Amino acid sequence: MCASRTPTAHSQSYCFANKGTYRFTESGPGTTVWVDKISTGNNWVNYHDANGTTVAYRKHYIISFPTRPPHVDWIEIL
Repeated sequence: MCASRTPTAHSQSYCFANKGTYRFTESGPGTTVWVDKISTGNNWVNYHDANGTTVAYRKHYIISFPTRPPHVDWIEIL
């Protein structure tokens, strides 16, 4: 699973492999990210946004959010 994120000051890309979770909120106090693009690869992915909503994406799925990116607290690779 790869995600491009846009924090306030700069852009970064993250790639994760295998089953597990990554909590952006554990990177520091108040840390959540705006995710511009998600590419799931060989795994199903759930993202959990800052509003408490969970969204699931199937494997081999790519989605971009050019105008309204989700505000993500953590991701889960299934």
